[in-house]
Amino acid sequence: MTIGNTEVLKKIEMLSDELENGGLMPPKVAKKFIISAVESAPLLKMMRTVMMKEPEQKFPKMTIEGRVAHAAVESETPPSANFVKPTTDEVNITTKELVSIVPLSDTVMEDNVEGKALWKTIEVYMRKKIASDVQENFTEGDITSADPDLALFDGLQALVTSNVVDGLGAAWSADLAVDGMNAIPEAYWEQEESMLRWLGAPKTERLYRLALTPRESALGDLLLNQKSGSSPLGIPMVNIPRWPTNLTPGNYSTEILMNPKQFLGGWHRNIRIEFERKATARKTYMVISMRVGCALEEELAAAKVENVLVA
Repeated sequence: MTIGNTEVLKKIEMLSDELENGGLMPPKVAKKFIISAVESAPLLKMMRTVMMKEPEQKFPKMTIEGRVAHAAVESETPPSANFVKPTTDEVNITTKELVSIVPLSDTVMEDNVEGKALWKTIEVYMRKKIASDVQENFTEGDITSADPDLALFDGLQALVTSNVVDGLGAAWSADLAVDGMNAIPEAYWEQEESMLRWLGAPKTERLYRLALTPRESALGDLLLNQKSGSSPLGIPMVNIPRWPTNLTPGNYSTEILMNPKQFLGGWHRNIRIEFERKATARKTYMVISMRVGCALEEELAAAKVENVLVA
């Protein structure tokens, strides 16, 4: 028995109820898709997610620097030099298209025990995998990259350029953490310190934890046995899957100190899930497409420690 277009439509009816013409997701369904994807990736969960109505969008931001409360003199208007002068600016996110294609043969469709529910199962799995890939784009994206999948836009590693510390090939330590913290200008330490996180490779955190375990104290046993991450100088280390550990000139990585809420991830709401039937190949293709982008709200409030040894 061959699977024709009618049968294909029957097998995807669980998805069709959620889609509009052309496979376009309605806003509520797109939001559900994005929330599900965000929840499955650690950085996406921490950063600020924005649902964009347009493929390119500007978001306003405002900063107030310096002292704002001055000594008052009775019956006198303060000098204009003491007036508070908010600085307004915009953060721009330009999204780029990503596409995922899943082909299934007639034989697989006929033999699978899930029957028509198979497409829905695939869609659920694809959300998690897409989230992992988007997270990699948001961290490792670089418009100069030789990898076309990562050359769409600059991600976090490429965006943090001002406050950079050279780890000089040393393993991660409290000393490097202090150097990274001190690289952030004093003015930006007014940000809530409890929101700061060290973002980096799981291997970096594991090696740091292992280096502390020989200590003859309760801390050594705790770091060896607990599941939660390390927190040098009270700032938690967050492990980001697929964070690079093979940077030149050797087995080097980076650690980035920032408030993740200052990192914006834009998802264009025009998410599509479409199906294409190729009778000659006896296959049906699921095509998922979307547009995503990212931006750093305050680059000077972040720091990066490069050349951290993870061998």
